[in-house]
Amino acid sequence: AIRLVSQVGDTANSVTTTFANATNGAGISGPIAVTVDSATNVYVLNQGSGQVLHLSGVYMNSGLVLVYPPLASGLVNATAMAMDGYDNLYVTVNGNKVVRVSTNKVVTTIGTVSQTGTSLKGIAVLDNGQLALSDAGNNGIWIMNPVTGTSTKLTGFHGAGDVLGLFSSAAFNTPQSISKAAGGILVVADYGNNKVKLVDSTGTASLLYGVSSN
Repeated sequence: AIRLVSQVGDTANSVTTTFANATNGAGISGPIAVTVDSATNVYVLNQGSGQVLHLSGVYMNSGLVLVYPPLASGLVNATAMAMDGYDNLYVTVNGNKVVRVSTNKVVTTIGTVSQTGTSLKGIAVLDNGQLALSDAGNNGIWIMNPVTGTSTKLTGFHGAGDVLGLFSSAAFNTPQSISKAAGGILVVADYGNNKVKLVDSTGTASLLYGVSSN
């Protein structure tokens, strides 16, 4: 199901309701990523069916859901999704490939990370249009050019570890979800270390303030 949480952070008054699920016509099956555009369209990466679902959010608070045809199908082993400023969706599939899904349902392969053991688990679109990819298999963060499809290492790739500092020594352990914050900062869920880390544009890793190993 896809849940709507009102008044986030206000534990006394916050209410959680169901926006879409498997029984109200939305076809939700194993959702692993959700994003919303400026027009309140809701896009769901449905791992169970290998689809990108397209739902209207205009009735988001009413308990109703308007379902459009899926934007994409046949996405094998999809793991993450992110949106750029033009409402293009970028999805990681097959462990090492990135595809772009346009609003007119065109699916294009952007690039493939060829390094052995690659297991892409997170994706974020940077302010400059580049894509940041977390690689749980190789314990590092890639930068992919969506025009050329080439990938370069930003940080990590020193084996499974827990080391902060410059890209030359920074280490992660099966990093998963990744998001972009202001100033070119990436926020990384370092799954194997039970930590949330920050990575700047030079690849320097630091610990998010207040986060401990548990």
